[in-house]
Amino acid sequence: GGTDRFAHNNTMNVFDPDFASFCERHYAEVVAPYKGSDRVLGFYSDNELPANTDMLYRYLTVDYTEPINAFSYAAAWTWLKRATGNPNPSVNDITPELSEEFKAFIFDTYFAVVTDALNKVECGDYMYLGTRIHNENETSEGYLRAAGRHLDIISVNLYGGMEPPADTIESIYKY
Repeated sequence: GGTDRFAHNNTMNVFDPDFASFCERHYAEVVAPYKGSDRVLGFYSDNELPANTDMLYRYLTVDYTEPINAFSYAAAWTWLKRATGNPNPSVNDITPELSEEFKAFIFDTYFAVVTDALNKVECGDYMYLGTRIHNENETSEGYLRAAGRHLDIISVNLYGGMEPPADTIESIYKY
């Protein structure tokens, strides 16, 4: 699930250069047994990844002295400097709009790396189903736009009943 699953401030290391080679190795192993199967529609890359409204803050406040966090930390501060035009921004500069834009940046990166890795596996006519979207990301413009740019199908876990609110369906369709 996408709740505090990642040990480092619940951030994903998608900006680490090793993430791409990890994905290539992982998907080569996972997809290979299904190549050519007429029983497979496509592949999910993960389930309910963390995509909270405070992701920018989480990335800016990881312990950068731990090598595993170095790329996440640097990517977030570099992004915030560009987004604000301020050469010395602080976490106090974070706005809801910047948080949403950063979430799009994270998932544009994630989906692009995974799409590239799946293409290298040559999974043929199979579709990339992304990660299942959940909670506030059902209406998150940044997340849904990133998903729409990279995924063949968007999958949403709609918790709380079989009749989601109209604004949820409208957001998924719109973005």
